[in-house]
Amino acid sequence: MSDDLYKKFYIELWNDYKLTKEDIQDWTYAGYFPRPDWESKDIKNDEDFKSKIILGERHFNSVMKNTGFKISDFYEYSQKECVCKVKIVWNHIIIEDLKADELNFLILGSECITKFCNISTYRECSICSIKINNSESGKCKDCRKKRFCPTCNSQLPKGKHGDYCNTKCDPNQCYKCGGKKIHYSMPLCKRCWYIDLKALEFLNSQ
Repeated sequence: MSDDLYKKFYIELWNDYKLTKEDIQDWTYAGYFPRPDWESKDIKNDEDFKSKIILGERHFNSVMKNTGFKISDFYEYSQKECVCKVKIVWNHIIIEDLKADELNFLILGSECITKFCNISTYRECSICSIKINNSESGKCKDCRKKRFCPTCNSQLPKGKHGDYCNTKCDPNQCYKCGGKKIHYSMPLCKRCWYIDLKALEFLNSQ
């Protein structure tokens, strides 16, 4: 990449979006997709091309899983050119703030996103934050071996039976004794509910 193209990228970034190099340094990389209007059937049928599509979508799903967006939602914003005006096939997405009510994003080409933006295209393990490849689980090799409570997300100790860390987190168990709940909406089993009921009746009678 020449110095002229480097300058052009940031000039056009300002002209088109009123953004500077510093403005996008902390944006999040959210995967990629091929231009939907790409006409090369030979490439589209290529297995490597198909695999790359899957990896791009997998990365997107991992980063955007709590936003409610699908990668297909971005197809209508597909670009034929990068910000630097070079023609592109792969549309790489960067997001300003994943928690914002209004999602601000840019679509860039492969070279500009790695050479000019200084934005990491690696994913991070959702548990320990080390860099990982496109793991479908979003976890590194070591963290995939660990088990976590689905309610409070605390790590389960080795040898722990069941899926939950304690009875309070298990939606099917009484939080007092660990027995089966009367109903999913109640926190107690029949026995504990009866004991509490009798205790309440005794207190009300005093």
